[in-house]
Amino acid sequence: MSSSFYDVHSMTVVFNYFPATDDWINPDCGARFGRRDLFIWNRLVHDMTIPVIESFPDRWRKDEVVEVLISLILIFNPDQVGLNFPDSVR
Repeated sequence: MSSSFYDVHSMTVVFNYFPATDDWINPDCGARFGRRDLFIWNRLVHDMTIPVIESFPDRWRKDEVVEVLISLILIFNPDQVGLNFPDSVR
């Protein structure tokens, strides 16, 4: 599971993005982080993140079942590096 941490975290970022306000809202504390702030912070991260966010339909972004299914697919990916039993996962 440790090898899929960044994948799952990246998907959480995608699901927490709000296109109407063009920012992310941290559900724990309500803090906002705008897309322009991400561009200033790191242009490469911005350029890699935005196409992924825009490729997700809004109805998927709001559906908890879709979020759980995608997280499970990422966690139990048989092509993960260092996986001991990829055939069992497959």
